[in-house]
Amino acid sequence: MHIEPLRRRARGIGLAPLVDVVFLLLLFFLLAARLDPLQQLPIETRDGGGADSAATTLRLDVAADGGLRLDGAPCPPEALVTRLRARLAAEPGHTLVIVPERETPLQILVQMTDLARLAGAQQLALIEP
Repeated sequence: MHIEPLRRRARGIGLAPLVDVVFLLLLFFLLAARLDPLQQLPIETRDGGGADSAATTLRLDVAADGGLRLDGAPCPPEALVTRLRARLAAEPGHTLVIVPERETPLQILVQMTDLARLAGAQQLALIEP
């Protein structure tokens, strides 16, 4: 007795698993993405010689190690917001000029701009060393 083997039809590539993988990747990237809007603070950049007159500016010197001097007086970072708030309330319309040392890390500059925003500074200028 001779029995012929059953022939199977060749199956094509199934699209359902591919669609599932693409859907899962889409969900992953949507959930992993930051959905909150970025906060922006406009900063005017100037070279060292183009600063406004001293009567309309507050100068914040930032050392590479994070040390601060507000208008030449040493200022601890934890007191910066209160001192800036007091100066800006007494004399509104001032531009805060941030002058970093050459090796100052960018993270420290970002922290100083955030503290200035908390203190109510509306106009910031960054002078390149």
